[in-house]
Amino acid sequence: MTLNLISSVALPCLLFAVEAQPLTKAVIKVLEHPWSRVFMKLFWTFNNEIIAQCQFYTGFTTVEHLQGTVVPMVPLTSLGGAVVRRSLTK
Repeated sequence: MTLNLISSVALPCLLFAVEAQPLTKAVIKVLEHPWSRVFMKLFWTFNNEIIAQCQFYTGFTTVEHLQGTVVPMVPLTSLGGAVVRRSLTK
């Protein structure tokens, strides 16, 4: 239930307008970090291999593999100002 909620609310906010910029390895790494931190906090581990397995077995893939999927649009007012400023400056 928690992962479904996070996936339906936080992931679209995280990936808002990501198709407007080229996805370099650095950008993917910046987007991947908060998504992986969710799994780290839920499963109480900081081991990246375990996190990758948790993502695989729960059916929630990494941000790198979400590149070809369509992410629902989120109103700009629901995003924090810091997130918008950071994504526009990079």
